[in-house]
Amino acid sequence: MALTGETSIQTGTGDSDVVLAAGGDASAFERLYRAHVARIHSLTRRMLGHREADEVTQDIFVRTWQKLGQFRGE
Repeated sequence: MALTGETSIQTGTGDSDVVLAAGGDASAFERLYRAHVARIHSLTRRMLGHREADEVTQDIFVRTWQKLGQFRGE
């Protein structure tokens, strides 16, 4: 990863799931969720503690689903 401010999203499930989910495909979003939930939950647990990790992880994915249609892939 470059330190120039660029970020790269490695889905592991393929960019096609991101495109499909951005178009409203709930199955594609579920695949993205399953691919990333453990890692995101682990990060939130380390940052916020066990009590808040479940709720914050859920909030992250709800917000992602709501905003995914605006994703431009940059």
